Amino acid sequence: MRFPGVQSFRKLNRNVQLGLSFTFFETASASIRSGEILSAYIYLITKSNSFVGYVQGVNGILQLASAVPAGWVADAWRRDYVLRGAACIGAAAAITLAASLIFRWPIWTLFVAMSLLGLYRGFNNPSLEAIWADSVAAGRSKLYTVKYVTQMMASGTGPVLSIIMFQSLGDEWKVGACRLVVLVGLSMFTVPLFILCSFKDEHTLGQESQPIRQGTPSPEQQEEEDKDVDRQAPGCCAMISPSVAVATAITASDLFGALASGMTIKFFPLFFMQECLLQPVFVSAISAVNPISISTFAVMADRIGRRLGRVQTALITRALDVVLLVAMAYVPVGHPMSWQTAALVCIHILRSSCANCARPLVRSVLMDHVPPRHRGKVNALESVRTFSWSGSAALGGYLVEVYGFQHTFLLTAVLKAAGWFPLLPALFYVTDGVCTCGSTRAGKHTRQAKLSSQQQQPDRLHAAEQGRSEAIEGIQQPLLQNGHHHSIHQQDGDSHVRNAAGVQHQDSESPRS
Repeated sequence: MRFPGVQSFRKLNRNVQLGLSFTFFETASASIRSGEILSAYIYLITKSNSFVGYVQGVNGILQLASAVPAGWVADAWRRDYVLRGAACIGAAAAITLAASLIFRWPIWTLFVAMSLLGLYRGFNNPSLEAIWADSVAAGRSKLYTVKYVTQMMASGTGPVLSIIMFQSLGDEWKVGACRLVVLVGLSMFTVPLFILCSFKDEHTLGQESQPIRQGTPSPEQQEEEDKDVDRQAPGCCAMISPSVAVATAITASDLFGALASGMTIKFFPLFFMQECLLQPVFVSAISAVNPISISTFAVMADRIGRRLGRVQTALITRALDVVLLVAMAYVPVGHPMSWQTAALVCIHILRSSCANCARPLVRSVLMDHVPPRHRGKVNALESVRTFSWSGSAALGGYLVEVYGFQHTFLLTAVLKAAGWFPLLPALFYVTDGVCTCGSTRAGKHTRQAKLSSQQQQPDRLHAAEQGRSEAIEGIQQPLLQNGHHHSIHQQDGDSHVRNAAGVQHQDSESPRS
């Protein structure tokens, strides 16, 4: 898979350019300001894993409370205006969090700052994803993969910067060092806030971003293009609207997955810190390698998805995620330089790659089946998923305190397995799924055959014209030859008739010669 260079990037839609730029700088900043270093900072000042979960839970609640109305506003109003409002909320959140860290304000100020960050994400995510989808032509898995790989690579810049800073400040878990690292991440937050104010609804594609319809490209063309298909039995894929079925399947599956992931995702760094006794540089190194591995797996998943199917690929990678998480729960914990610790680190990186690599494929399937007028609301459901992810962090913190890390991993694996099954029905509604009835496949083949016929039509016309030219030359040649053998001056009408008959006779005989 080729990623856009400088020249290719300039040819992209303006909103797509801004979306990729925002993704990079926002993710780079968030990987520092809200990553494992902030979790470590909260743990160091409170000495409680539960407080880490509570802070993330408040963030998720506010994101949920704001995302649903923000999604409706984005569909009813201008999405670029909503993004500018989100930028203002993000600026207020950055100022509050920076003041809390610099002046060492009480812990409740962290709750306020994280609440504002939740509002910021709740307002910008539905409109940002909707305006991105409106600016990308249908059949969008490649650009979604590029965007996702950009996000993953940017998420590694924060840990790399953390490694450099911890090497300078001393490779120890100290409150002052963590505070300084988070402040550096906040200083980077200004760039994505300015980018948010640059999106414009006028730069969207309009008709080119319309969703892919099952079997036919539009209702007006269905009667003409798929008459034979419509005479068949309706089959399984005609029971429910594809837009409703695909959105429901993906949202339900993501909801279970988010509930599961939220219980552990914020606690993996704390697991390596507390149980494996790894130093800050080593923990940051794991976080830096993770995005590289996820990006590699995402490119591989995109290629596999083109051959095997996007939903099929997502089901396989999510099943591997469950298996590896169970394995991680049963590997014993050893000292930092033991084989057990090395095995846990490798399993964690591989599991994280499998869990996240198919995300752009699933996202592209969802946007390919949702009309533009509903994309803001559907992307608001993404914030419900994120709320589940953040809200379950509070439960995860409690479970870690009471039952330990590895028992929490097992419960997470059970919930992830439950989230695997709701995605199965999507196989029967996507064009690269497994359903062969109705218009899902036949309509696709009908359009492909008509397109092939249209592409071949100029060649057929050219061949026919060439054939007519050759036939004319074949008739003219005998006529010219006859002119040398017959007299030019004819005496009466009988000789004209005889000459015409002679020409007719020669023409009628020439095909058999």
